[in-house]
Amino acid sequence: MKSFVGCAAALALAVGLVVAPAAAQLNSIPVYFNPKGGTGFTLAGDFGKGVNTQSGKNTAFGVRASVGGGPFSIGAGVGTVSLAGQSEVQYMGNAALRIVGGPLIPVSVAVQAGVGYLKVASVKTLNIPIGIGIGLSVPTPGFSFDPWIAPRVTVNAVEILGITTTNSGVGVSGGVNLAFVMGLGLHLGFDWTKVGGSTPLIIGAGVHYKFGPPGIPVVPGA
Repeated sequence: MKSFVGCAAALALAVGLVVAPAAAQLNSIPVYFNPKGGTGFTLAGDFGKGVNTQSGKNTAFGVRASVGGGPFSIGAGVGTVSLAGQSEVQYMGNAALRIVGGPLIPVSVAVQAGVGYLKVASVKTLNIPIGIGIGLSVPTPGFSFDPWIAPRVTVNAVEILGITTTNSGVGVSGGVNLAFVMGLGLHLGFDWTKVGGSTPLIIGAGVHYKFGPPGIPVVPGA
């Protein structure tokens, strides 16, 4: 009996931690967009934090890698999120296509879809964001300053003991991408989602480094 109660309590905790805060693609990390796109390979490190009760006020860290070829890019990443004092591993992947923009056009528009996966105890969650990112390239000497915003729809699927429940909702993320000489950059972002009765709010920051094609130096804004 005690064993059953303990398992039930652990399952209830997992459900409460995963289902309610399940907001962005990765738990407690904003869904980042780069509407401008670009060519090359980029590595990024992320920090995220939930700021309201609906987010669980969890803390997360992650690393991402992406490769772009003109208007098209794909990426993948892995991260950890602290849930009730325990660190859980989560995974993500995405693909984006720029439909408006270019080197001489200050406004860029891109569509992006992704998936995030997290398992806590016997509870598995998939978060699928699909959105449109709108970015602006602000002329600045020596570096690039690119604010962006991205409304989206979100699908959240939760599997508990073989039974899957799916909810859909809306969300928005936004932020600023900063790029300096030699490929080094910073990014700041926020994320808000409404799925069911949950409305988590997340903030995040990170650093990224872009490797250009061989023989081509990386310059701000490229």
